[in-house]
Amino acid sequence: MEPTGLGVVRLGSRALFTIAVADYEDTDLGAYQEVGLIFLVTGPKGRGIYVHHLPVNQEFTLAAGREIWGYPKFLTEISVETRGATMRCSLGDTLELTVRRGVVPTPLPTPPTYTALDGVLRLTRFRSRGVARARPGGARVTLGSGPIADELRSLGLPKGALASSSMAHFRASFGPAARVSA
Repeated sequence: MEPTGLGVVRLGSRALFTIAVADYEDTDLGAYQEVGLIFLVTGPKGRGIYVHHLPVNQEFTLAAGREIWGYPKFLTEISVETRGATMRCSLGDTLELTVRRGVVPTPLPTPPTYTALDGVLRLTRFRSRGVARARPGGARVTLGSGPIADELRSLGLPKGALASSSMAHFRASFGPAARVSA
């Protein structure tokens, strides 16, 4: 799971891993949902996040994300439902994630993203605006079937979340992807 040139950041023996769910209602790419399976890494250009898998549920964002930024997007069924302070996301038969809304305002980090698609390591910088709210724990993942669920099991999931965060309103703009040599 670790591409050449990147080192996964660990807390003790555990990799720092995030499941990020986005329910985009208004974007240049149209409305869509995506689920990022992401590691905190150290790379040739410093710390960032490595986007390992990025399933989406619309064709246009699939093509744009792969062709413009080299994101490892693939098309699948995603459903996102919010009721009160709880968001539930299903990623096909792979996983279900339930997250309670965060309570403590936290800074919104904008680490660069590393991606590896078709053997090419890329780095993309972005700017964002929004207010993140965090809490200890606050998330539960249930794994289903398939290769990604098996891969997550190999990482020791499901386990309790160290922390979770949520954002009601988020804006971001992405710069061009740059090839990175290790």
